[in-house]
Amino acid sequence: MKTKICIVLTLILLLGLVGWTNGQRRGSSATGWEYKVVDYVPDPGDAGVSTEKGVHHRGIFEGQLNQLGAQGWELVSEHQYQGSFVVRYTFKRSR
Repeated sequence: MKTKICIVLTLILLLGLVGWTNGQRRGSSATGWEYKVVDYVPDPGDAGVSTEKGVHHRGIFEGQLNQLGAQGWELVSEHQYQGSFVVRYTFKRSR
């Protein structure tokens, strides 16, 4: 399970890095940012459970990450709550 979580986090970080480098090439002429927060809670069976954000299974979560990337969202932070499996991902995109 730890290996799968590491793979997912690596993919998320790579998506964020790709978005960041694309943003560097485009220049920073945006007038502002909008933000999106996604909470992910993996279950012991590794299928994934969701908060009210709509993430139900790991495969769906990865698909959602791909959709967010296609919509211009960039990962800017992730935070795992102490003593919990909840991971909060924060994304941004220019308005």
